[in-house]
Amino acid sequence: MKIAYLLTWADVMGGTEAAVLTLASHLAEHHDVEVISVFRREAAPFCEVSPKVRLRYLVDETGPVRRPCRETAMDDATCAALAAMPSELVDPAWEGAFNRLADVEVEHALRGLDADVVVSSTPALLSLIVRLCPERTITVHQDHRCSELRGPSGEPLLRFAPRLDALVSLTHRTQLWCAQSLKDAAPHLATIPNALPSGYRPRSGLDTRTIVIAGRLVGEKRIDHAVRAFAGIAGRFPGWSLRILGDGPLTGSLRQLVQSLDLQDRIHLLGRSPHMAEEWAKASMCLLTSTSEGFPLVLTEALAAGVPVVAYDCPGGTSEIVRHGVDGFLVPEGDIDSLAVAMTKLMESPGTLREFGTAAREIGARLSPERITGAWLELFERLGAERDARSGRRAERIARHALRSVSGFVPVASADPEPGGGPQLRELEADLMRKDRTLTRSGARLCVIRDDVTPEDVLRANLEAVTKVLHDAAIPYALVRDTGPRHRIAVEEEHRAAVLSAIAREFDGRPVYAQPLKPTMCAPPVALAGQVAGWGDVGGLRVYTIYSVASRALRHGSAFGCDVEFWAPTADGGLRAVRPTLLGRELPREAMRPAKLTVGERSHPTYEPFTRPFVDDVTFPIDVVYTWVDGADPGWRARRDEALTGRSATAEAVTNTSANAADRGDGRYASRDELRYSLRSLDMYAPWVRHIWIVTDQQVPSWLDTSHSKVTVVDHKEIFSDAGALPTFNSHAIESRLHVIPGLSENFIYFNDDFFVGRPLSPDLFFLPSGIPLFFRSPATVLPTPIQEDEKSFYAAAKTTRDIMEREFGCTTANTFLHAPYALRKSVLFELAERFAPEIAATGRSRVRSRDDVSVVSSLHHYHAFRSGKAVPGEISVDYIALGQRDHLPRLTRLLTLRDRDAFCVNDADESDMSEEEKRRAISIFLASYFPVASEFEVGSPRNRARR
Repeated sequence: MKIAYLLTWADVMGGTEAAVLTLASHLAEHHDVEVISVFRREAAPFCEVSPKVRLRYLVDETGPVRRPCRETAMDDATCAALAAMPSELVDPAWEGAFNRLADVEVEHALRGLDADVVVSSTPALLSLIVRLCPERTITVHQDHRCSELRGPSGEPLLRFAPRLDALVSLTHRTQLWCAQSLKDAAPHLATIPNALPSGYRPRSGLDTRTIVIAGRLVGEKRIDHAVRAFAGIAGRFPGWSLRILGDGPLTGSLRQLVQSLDLQDRIHLLGRSPHMAEEWAKASMCLLTSTSEGFPLVLTEALAAGVPVVAYDCPGGTSEIVRHGVDGFLVPEGDIDSLAVAMTKLMESPGTLREFGTAAREIGARLSPERITGAWLELFERLGAERDARSGRRAERIARHALRSVSGFVPVASADPEPGGGPQLRELEADLMRKDRTLTRSGARLCVIRDDVTPEDVLRANLEAVTKVLHDAAIPYALVRDTGPRHRIAVEEEHRAAVLSAIAREFDGRPVYAQPLKPTMCAPPVALAGQVAGWGDVGGLRVYTIYSVASRALRHGSAFGCDVEFWAPTADGGLRAVRPTLLGRELPREAMRPAKLTVGERSHPTYEPFTRPFVDDVTFPIDVVYTWVDGADPGWRARRDEALTGRSATAEAVTNTSANAADRGDGRYASRDELRYSLRSLDMYAPWVRHIWIVTDQQVPSWLDTSHSKVTVVDHKEIFSDAGALPTFNSHAIESRLHVIPGLSENFIYFNDDFFVGRPLSPDLFFLPSGIPLFFRSPATVLPTPIQEDEKSFYAAAKTTRDIMEREFGCTTANTFLHAPYALRKSVLFELAERFAPEIAATGRSRVRSRDDVSVVSSLHHYHAFRSGKAVPGEISVDYIALGQRDHLPRLTRLLTLRDRDAFCVNDADESDMSEEEKRRAISIFLASYFPVASEFEVGSPRNRARR
């Protein structure tokens, strides 16, 4: 069999390169194997490769001019010109190294490739093999990182995977994410880990008292965590040292950190080593502190040498390599204290260290070259046997994929942030699934499928599940107010064993999970709650059930669990908390007066001080105001067309004709159901909003429950005192009248209907406890020039605000504001309406956007209130998607995968390279995936019916 592997670089130090060259060397023992490297940067590969592997480079970058490695008639000038041109095959967001010269050479190589199978190693290379390889060639991709966390570099995997014959993941977690994301458009999916290099492997005697951490010295490796953890315990273990092997941009800062800790004689930065097998033979412990890993080679090599491991249970293959409590310890990602505890456990117990070392060598059988190459050959043979049916099946996958995606946007499953837990947990989960066929997975964990619950529902359900256990077991507890949304329960330390036993008994055989909180022993990062009885001296635990929607696009996991902490007694009879509370670490005895806290419809015991309002509580009501229009409504369009054409005498009198053409376009008024999903975002992530006001022009969405006590539709006639200003089609005019809405709260947040809340928020993101609003400045600047004839109205309005500020305060403005929810005060708006009556009144009479408008709520309010001491700058994590620009669509996939923005806006681009149908499909698919739970404001939804 002829097998070809495609690498970007075959000669650099990296896990991907080492894994591919190792596998190629194994397969070359019995097959014709070629490794194609797009670029050559070094004289020889950093990693060893069998002489039986043919290694071919396409573009030589070792000389003064980049040139093809093949014989060619192109002169240096031609090559240099091509190398300076951007790639037409590979988007720089996928891989920045490509250029037009690389395009030419890759296409030449792949078009003429004489191989039965070609295997790519990055998503960018995947995109090349499915487009350029001959039809007869079997195409396979193996991703060497966490596909779900790749960001922009992972886009081609989601876009082109249906064209593959097989997609191979390093971990079961990533394979499951691919299956749930690609659904029926997925090619053959498989999980095959990387093999260990063959040949003699020296073993460690575990007698050197040396800890080794190896890897690129970059931020995601968090080598500084290893340094700090070792520094915290170094005084207790004077014979131990830490060796750091690797280089990178953080070498200097790490060296400074070591010097500041005065540990230069104990912590050694040694640079990279080409002889890691020998280094592991001299080690007694391996550390890995990465925030993300694919299938870390350093762990497999260390374990093969009999070296126990202490590692962060980060997303990726760490938990599929390390067996917690057997050959190493997995600790919660980012928890330096737990890292030090686990290291201490091995350093202080030579017996445990050697026991783990013996178990570690078992990885040699799990990842033996024979086993892994056998799995690959079995896959290749299966795909070869199906060769005749490949083309038709691929066409069907592409068609199904086309129905679910638009121009690079793919509605994917959300990334799974849960700890891996290790092979033992997966075995217990598999056993549960065998016993209960109704159970299913979302991400890596078992879950309950519900399409009608919000984060608040999940928080409450986990709280009630835990408190029921404590109540039934007659264990006293106190609900403690905390800073975040998660509920926190305090139990006196003497009841720890009883709590753990009760939780284990209640949740045995159920898909309920537990994570340790600040352990003082080596509990696993996550376990089934039915297994926690033996956790012993643990500071607390987080208990939770994972809820997922059927599409797997939304998951509520450990972030919404219920924390149970075991508080220790103090000398005066009070209690000491595991973590700081709103009242500090210690609660004196005289403060432990019983009281009640209500969550939902249930009261829970607490201590009286936690029932008091705190100085930083936001206790005042906050409303949300929307402006909304359905531009497809015939009645509304007739009114707008009359105003724009000036056929009405009134219209001629009040319509300002100085509007930019973009301000009159249909895109400004198009409704693609954004309001429905924006309300869903509030229902899910901002349940503290008191009331929602929807300002419209004689329109009401058909799906809106107008009888809902929390929603009021406000017609323009109710807020415009000058009837001659209506009908209006100018958002600036409408916004200038929001403050007169009858019943509106003093503090409110203004939403365009294309604003969305992206994750759970608290009101203090928008207002200080005193009621002062926060505003969010944009990095975009306003040119210090007068308003121009062709300027868009929003930009002209920013200049008008600048002019007003210069006139009023003698200071200028430079920045606009983020296109995100605007926090406002009604009293400030009344003050502005009076102070700048002529300008704002003129804006109110302008029926379409104009260069003369004042942008009251999105600009003037913030700057004027800031200089008047009535507003302050704030920070918010936002994203802006220009719907209609194809290069923005992959960002929708990222938003959907990570859900890491406070808010985002999906706004019609003024200039579009997409059809209206493409835009409609893109936004519809995305919003339905991001906000799949129908809100309580939608007629007939489960949440709406539950209120009745």
